[in-house]
Amino acid sequence: MKLQARHCRAARGMLGWTQRQLAEASGISAQTIKFFENGRNEPRDETLDRLREAFERRGIIFGNGDRPSVTFDATKAVIPV
Repeated sequence: MKLQARHCRAARGMLGWTQRQLAEASGISAQTIKFFENGRNEPRDETLDRLREAFERRGIIFGNGDRPSVTFDATKAVIPV
């Protein structure tokens, strides 16, 4: 599953996170996240993987394909929000 900017914005919204909070959780700079979400750049696969992992460890589940989706399941969280 390749993380898309809309996934990132939706997941942050579900967790009530700012871009800075995502940066702290993922180790990716807030500027990189801002540029990604605004369509200014396409991060490397490694960067997208780190963002996705930060979300998934807190219970976010991503769907892709014809109907991209983002859901939250607290029972799947390794790190509580």
